[in-house]
Amino acid sequence: MATSTPYGGKDVYGDAFAMYRAKADDFDHFVKFLVDRLAVNGIDSSIFKGKKCLDAGCGSGRGSIFMLSCGASHVTGVDLSEQNVETARLAAQTKNFTNCEFEQGDVNALQFDDEQFDFVWCNGVLHHTPDTDKGLFEITRVLKVGGHMWLYLYGSGGVEWAIVDEIRDHFIKGVDYDTCLAALHLIDDHLGSISEYLDNWYTPYLRRYTDADVTARLKELCLSSTQRLLKDVGQRVIDLSQSDLLGEQNLRYLLEKKQHLEQMPSNHVLPDINGKGSAYKESPETMQIVKRCKEAFAVLETLEQRTGRTENIARVAAARLLNNIILTEMELGGIRVKMLEQCLSRVIGSLSALTESCG
Repeated sequence: MATSTPYGGKDVYGDAFAMYRAKADDFDHFVKFLVDRLAVNGIDSSIFKGKKCLDAGCGSGRGSIFMLSCGASHVTGVDLSEQNVETARLAAQTKNFTNCEFEQGDVNALQFDDEQFDFVWCNGVLHHTPDTDKGLFEITRVLKVGGHMWLYLYGSGGVEWAIVDEIRDHFIKGVDYDTCLAALHLIDDHLGSISEYLDNWYTPYLRRYTDADVTARLKELCLSSTQRLLKDVGQRVIDLSQSDLLGEQNLRYLLEKKQHLEQMPSNHVLPDINGKGSAYKESPETMQIVKRCKEAFAVLETLEQRTGRTENIARVAAARLLNNIILTEMELGGIRVKMLEQCLSRVIGSLSALTESCG
């Protein structure tokens, strides 16, 4: 049974990352994405050598293991989830690393003095916290002047997040986490996919930002970067020419802290429009896909009216199919509207057939 978090609700990330405990090969594959991501952007892994590092929001511990493997002198991992802390500890023990420690803590309120760390790693965490901007200030505060930070935030807009929002707001609404997890294990045996679905479908906070908003805030926090890291691997290859369908895409930065901050500046605070981060105007193509998602859900509602119950398996299967087609398309190098429309037609057709079979 999942534990509760200080933010309330299920321990979504603890449950998702705990799945990696039993499969070492899957964990190693998970870490390899980080190795490849730095390499493709021309970043020498020696940047961690001899450094005292913080893994802010350590999750399964893959960032910690990565930094330790690259020669970090010590890594402290902090995570809100007690279950994640245990998963990270087990990962370090399995790899025979002893120069590390893991503890429960909130990245929005870190219990460290100013400028304690040479390197802060924060990979896909802050957009899932109650106050992304406060978390960004906190990880900056504990970083030494001259120290470096790896920061990854979700970028605004695009078909992927539009579909995920439809899944969150409609398809899996009312389906409890444990039921969804059990259904996904029947449908899909890829741990990476399952954990990604659960991460985004059940997290209490899912904010996305524009590069302009983030860059302005980084500058105000005295964090300098030569440029945003635009190269990536796997599903997350960035293609700015497809911004109409992909939006801002993932925002990754390697930063250096240039000077001490006496207090938190407030001129360029990260926005939080309707609880989703930066303001963003979606393209007509994206809005057409959203319209078709709503049509699919309307058919699902008709099915449930016929059966007189919430069709949990149908909801999860439809959500998985919609989310999976997006990830598959991205891994193939982009988004093809025709393929998305065909997928939605399959979902609508299958739900319609189920509805008809109910008389």
